[in-house]
Amino acid sequence: MKKKGVLPVFSEDGVEFIPLSVGWQVCPKCHGQGLVWFPCGVPYNETYTTDGNPYECDVCQGKKIISIETGLPPNSKNQK
Repeated sequence: MKKKGVLPVFSEDGVEFIPLSVGWQVCPKCHGQGLVWFPCGVPYNETYTTDGNPYECDVCQGKKIISIETGLPPNSKNQK
């Protein structure tokens, strides 16, 4: 079950849900994980193989959330 307005954070103790402030949303590319399995600029290809290491999400820059208004992560140089 998905909870709206919260960000799931996984730890050794289980899952914690951190409330998101108004104006922020979970990153649509990495789904709030901060990591993706394909490098930036590589279109999805089911035959593409990686070295097994994830890459930092280029949309949220690993911060897991982006602004609804600007689409930028928190503390971004272009963020208001």
